[in-house]
This record gives sequence, structure tokens and C-alpha cells, in this order.
Amino acid sequence: MIKEQIDKFKTIVKYFRLKPFDVSTIQGEEAERHRRIAISAISGGISQVVNYSVMLIMVPLLLNYLGKEQYGLWLTISSMASFAVFSDFGIGNGLINVLGKANGLNNRKMAKQAVSSAYIAMIVISAIIIIVGVPIIINVDWNRFFKIANPATAALTQNAILIYFIFFVVNIVLSLIVKIRMAYQEAYINNVFLAITKVLMLIGCITGKLFEFNFIYFVVVLSGAQCLTGLINTMFLMTQSRPWLIPKTKYINKATSIVLLKTGVFFYITGISAVIATQIDTLVIARFLGAEAVPTYSIPLKLFMIVNILITFVLMPIWPAYREALTKKQLGWVKKTFFRTMLFSVIINIIPLITLTLFCPKIVKIWTGEALEIPLSLLIALSMSVICMSILNPLAMLLNGANVFLKQRAAIAIIRSLVNLTISIYLVNRIGISGPVWGTVICQGLISVPISIYFMKQIFKGRYDGNHLDCHNTKTKN
Repeated sequence: MIKEQIDKFKTIVKYFRLKPFDVSTIQGEEAERHRRIAISAISGGISQVVNYSVMLIMVPLLLNYLGKEQYGLWLTISSMASFAVFSDFGIGNGLINVLGKANGLNNRKMAKQAVSSAYIAMIVISAIIIIVGVPIIINVDWNRFFKIANPATAALTQNAILIYFIFFVVNIVLSLIVKIRMAYQEAYINNVFLAITKVLMLIGCITGKLFEFNFIYFVVVLSGAQCLTGLINTMFLMTQSRPWLIPKTKYINKATSIVLLKTGVFFYITGISAVIATQIDTLVIARFLGAEAVPTYSIPLKLFMIVNILITFVLMPIWPAYREALTKKQLGWVKKTFFRTMLFSVIINIIPLITLTLFCPKIVKIWTGEALEIPLSLLIALSMSVICMSILNPLAMLLNGANVFLKQRAAIAIIRSLVNLTISIYLVNRIGISGPVWGTVICQGLISVPISIYFMKQIFKGRYDGNHLDCHNTKTKN
């Protein structure tokens, strides 16, 4: 028994190395796939340790320096980042599947066409968003919308939203590098840049407090850091690791663009659904209860999401790995990997959720120095939501990699989004701050989980797509 466990441990450990495996055999391909997942998981874990270490410092720093209202306003503004799924029409996620297929076929021409087409599309989309969005931001009374009472905060609201919006749009283009790295199972490089981003944010915030800068400075630092590291990551890819992927107009391909848009529309719709299931809660609370109420929801949420986000960094590299494996008809590896990740995702959440449900208010008091009145119903709702996500996240990676049932999933996502938003608005007015979270839980438990499990069973019966993403018939390396 002990010898068997030691052998299993040795099998796992062998994947944690920098040197690639020989991929000339199926066994080598599977080993290399596991290696990339392993190093991405390790780097993701380290990155998230840095992320949450920075968060532990920054939350009380910003809350105490800015005050509840300005900090709540920042949380509300920054939740707009989740609406990136609206702005790129799903092209970024569609690019993952196209490049995953190109990688499985060893087809550089397809990859060049996909990357060039995606960047041109994103630049055009970003320009349109700027042209349409800036006049809207300038003409909306945001202080009234978010119920800002403090005159000092009210004087800064519009400029803060405008600055964040501009950085946000720039990052739409720069964020494509994250998708490209994911497609080539190089999430570990993204993780390094994420850790650097968080450190830059922390240094900027500490500097701002020391020199007593105002709210606008913090908006620039917290939103600009991601753009800076995204630019550096892009330059590193295009000049060092894969210079042949540099976007060029001659590589823009109509067929590839159509594939990106068709696949992207699905991710666009499901992305909207994901936003409504998560970040929309922040906006609903800010709109109906005021920006000052947001920290009472958002700070516990950060604690509840720690383990789930750590798991997500383990799962994300599996999406393109599924895509590659299914392209090569290696369904056995996909099944084995899926059930292992599902079991891991659910079990690892249990103890942290019980602990937070019982002791969250005390932990928040020790952490921030603020005695927030956190309702038990909110804590229970957050626990239930995390449990649902621990089931849905592994399922999402499988479904995305399989690239099937796109129309059905898109239609279901629209229905789920509308139901979720309607229930959340109804419940926030009936039971208060926990209402939007319970709205999300209801939709996850009654719609998302059972339907995703049904699609999973269909995939394991052999209904997965290995051909939809073909942009042309050539399979030669160019």
C-alpha cells in the first residue's frame, strides 16, 4: 500500500520540470500536457499567494485611507473589468480554441491568421467603444446613480470613471496576450506577470498613502498597472518566444475571422451570463443600497473566493489541453483528467467554507479593523455560490475545450442571465444585501449545474468536435 502511494507520488512529481517531454509518441504528448498543466498550476499557486498577500495589505490600507464611500466607489468602478466579456465579442476566448486546434495540428499558418485577425478586430472594437463610451460617461449623473453623498467624493466620481474606462479599453487589446499564452498552455508566464502587476499596485498604493494623494491617483495606479504588464508580456512574446506570431495585415484571413466571430459569439453570450452571475451583484447592491454598502458584500466575497480562484488557476490550463487532446481523439485522457479535477475542486473548498461561514465577521474585524455587520444569510449564500462554482468551473473547462452545443448553451445562458438579474433585483429589495447572491445561487443550482452535467455526459458519449475550427485544408507547417 505504501509502495503504491510512493509510486503515485513519483509519477506526479516527474511532471514538475522545465524540460519538455518528447512528443513523438502518444505517451509523450500526454506527459507534456500534464507537465504544462503542472507548472502552470504551481506558478498559478505562487501568483495567487502574492495576489492574496497584496490583497491582505491593500484592503485595509485603501478602506482606512479612502473611507467606505470612496473605497466602495472603487470596488463598483473596478467591477466594470468583468464586462470585458461584452466588449471583445468573445473573440479572445474564441482565439484560445482556434490556436488550440492549430497547435494540435502543428499548423503555424492557421495560428498566424488567427492572431492577426483577432488583433485587428480588437483594435477596431476598442476604437468604437471609446467613441461611443466617452460621451455617455461624460453625460451620466454617476453621483445620483451610485447615491454618492460626500461632496468630496462627488467631485471626483466622473473623472475616476472616465480614467478607468480608458485604461479598461486599452486593456481589451492587451488582454489578447493572456489568451494566446493560454492556448499554448503557457499560463505560467501569465501568472508571473499577474504577480508583478499586484506588486506594482501595492507599491503604488503605499506611495499614494505616504504622499497623501487623492482618489484619482489610486484609480490610475490600480488600473494602469495591468496595462503596463500586459504590454510587456506582449512584447516578450512577439520578440522572444514566438516572433512568427507578430500580427501582420497580410495574415488577415476572412475564413479565420468568420471562425473567430462564430465561436466568439458563443463566448460573448456565455460571458455576459457569467458577469450577471457574479459582478452584477456589486452593481445591483450599489444601485439599490448605495456605494457605502458595497464593502459589506465585497470584503467577505474576497475571502470566500480565495480557494475558488486558486483552483481556477489550476483549471484554466486544462481548457486548451482538452482542446488539443480532443483534436487528437484522446477521449480517455480527457475523462480521467476531468473527474480528477472535479473531485479536487469540490473537496478542497469544504473546510474553508465552513470556517468562513462561522467566523467571517471576526476575521474581517481582525483583517481590516472595521466591524462590518455581515448577515448570516449573506455568508450562507456565499458558501452555496462557491460550492456551485466549484462544480461549474471544471465543467466549463471541459465544455469550452469540446467546443460543442454552442447554440444551445448560448440560448440557455441568455435565459439564465435574465432570470438571474430579475431575481437579484427582486431579492435585494426584499431581503437586502444577501438578495443578489441568493439570486445567483438559485440560477446556478437549478439551471447551470444540471444542464452542464447533461452536456458533459454527451461529450463522454463521443459528441465532441474535432473539426469545426478548420479554417482551411492545409496542415503543413508554415
